[in-house]
Amino acid sequence: MTSGRYCTECGNELSPSDRFCPACGATVRECGEPVAPVAETTYARPVAVNGGMTHKIAMLGLLWGIIAVFSGAFVLLDLGSMVDTFIETAQSMDAGNGQNLWEYLLSNGFGRGDVQNIYTILGVGFLVSGACALASAHLTHRRQNHSVALMLMLISALTSAMGMLSLIVGLVVSYYLYKSKDEFES
Repeated sequence: MTSGRYCTECGNELSPSDRFCPACGATVRECGEPVAPVAETTYARPVAVNGGMTHKIAMLGLLWGIIAVFSGAFVLLDLGSMVDTFIETAQSMDAGNGQNLWEYLLSNGFGRGDVQNIYTILGVGFLVSGACALASAHLTHRRQNHSVALMLMLISALTSAMGMLSLIVGLVVSYYLYKSKDEFES
């Protein structure tokens, strides 16, 4: 004999003593009248594979995005001080031939404006990398637009101004994002 009770979330038949659905874990409604079984439903979001890898990928993207955005903002907001520090350091380094490194750079047409341009590019690279990582993390967390999330993460890795380590980490995260395609809606 059936109990006449069915889960309102997944349609699974419930026993009279069930407080939670044994199939999906939903809380069983407490009402006196029986609930009709739910028709077979196709869910928009597939069941997570790879142990829910997208959550970890989203958190890594979020962490990198925050670090990169703050680093880029710091470089751009403190540009003058960074250029001065570079010049002071170059002046304290011996370039041979009785010149320090800064004198050598000046003699080869490399001046203060060039140093400032390099730091500006570095700061903008951090900001672009961070913005792409944050956007990718958002899409990954929502499990939407897999190809866009993957492309943004690759752009983040390639525009990263941190060097080889961040490029490798970005590519590894991109690989895992690529492998978790089945967890995305689109």
